Amino acid sequence: MAFIQHPNVARVYDLWEDDASAWVAMELVPGQSLREVISQRGRLPLFEVEVILSQCASALDALHRAGMVHLDVKPANLIQAPDGTIKLIDFGLAQQAAQTQELLHGMAYGSAAYLSPEQASGDPVEAASDVYSLGCVVYELLTGRAPFEDPYRTRNSQEMLQAHLTLQPERPSEAVHDGSIPDWCDELVLWALLKDPDARLGSPGRFAELFAQGVDGELQAADIRRLRTQRTSRPVVRATAPAAVALPANPAPVSVLPDPAAPPKPRKRPLLLRLTNPLRPFLWRLVLALFVVNVLLAAVLYIQRGEIPGIISAEDTSLSAGETTTVLVDGLNLRSAPSMSSASMGVLSAGQQVYLRDAPVEAGGETWWPVTIGNPADGLDGYVWANGLDAGHQTVRDRIDLGIDNAVEWLKEKVSV
Repeated sequence: MAFIQHPNVARVYDLWEDDASAWVAMELVPGQSLREVISQRGRLPLFEVEVILSQCASALDALHRAGMVHLDVKPANLIQAPDGTIKLIDFGLAQQAAQTQELLHGMAYGSAAYLSPEQASGDPVEAASDVYSLGCVVYELLTGRAPFEDPYRTRNSQEMLQAHLTLQPERPSEAVHDGSIPDWCDELVLWALLKDPDARLGSPGRFAELFAQGVDGELQAADIRRLRTQRTSRPVVRATAPAAVALPANPAPVSVLPDPAAPPKPRKRPLLLRLTNPLRPFLWRLVLALFVVNVLLAAVLYIQRGEIPGIISAEDTSLSAGETTTVLVDGLNLRSAPSMSSASMGVLSAGQQVYLRDAPVEAGGETWWPVTIGNPADGLDGYVWANGLDAGHQTVRDRIDLGIDNAVEWLKEKVSV
């Protein structure tokens, strides 16, 4: 988890173990959990659910790309910071995907109200398990209660687990009876809550994408049903040993397609490529070396002079007071005054939004922006170093901040064939 850096995932810094217990040092996330938000406000409007779902899905997709599943996605583990950022926390149950979850005395770990059927039954768990739990969270944000939670909350954990395994959830619109939840939303949420993980929505990101299209009026219930049919009609390919198949005595004629395993016919390459083929490894290394040298030179120029001739000018900036911009680097200090020696009021993370409340000021040979964190009307005021903010050159600066190794990987992706 320490290698996962994402604006919607709480950072893990350290692990301490002793004879008594194990402790994880994590990022301190200010704000309140979605459980508290629902308790205070009840169900949320569609546009707020869209914003929350988009961030939750982005966090889970980052986890899944790392080959892991969270297995405890619930409102209590999703923190909403004062600026609206959602942070996924609590990775105590996270494990590698495609493994069977361990049971304790025959019972599954996790919160019964948000447990996927395969997780509750001890079957292998994959990204689809987190999609199911995320569907439960969205259901609760829309209706004020979890899918199988009765209005009086009388079901115990065992009954809740059995409901996930055997019962079909009520449509969200039928749980509120006020017409505020459209048909497309019913179809989409129920798609995420299918018992069969192979028929379920493919990923959290796809869930958020379709939900946003629905909120924008670009999606109807019929579209969801059509997409769902297309997905469930595809055969599921699994890595298993081939089984013997009995063929009929008079099989129907079939079209003959090229054998994908057969080696392709050799194709005569152009003369220039044939002549230069022995030099290609050397040319590639030369191009790579020149690129690395140029990146190093650009970094040195930017650090020493605050500019890269022809790319970034020292005085060039697209920022102005009264607008919102993005923090570029992790660990940017919010200071009480425009000076490196002034007290730090907090530490900002990359991707965080800040409001520029006034014109920049010069102090100690550096430029400082007066900013507000959170609501411009009543947020936290302070000063940040100007070079830590996105001034319209994020692409170039990000290339420098990523380091040489990441820049090389980026180049390989761009020129690969």
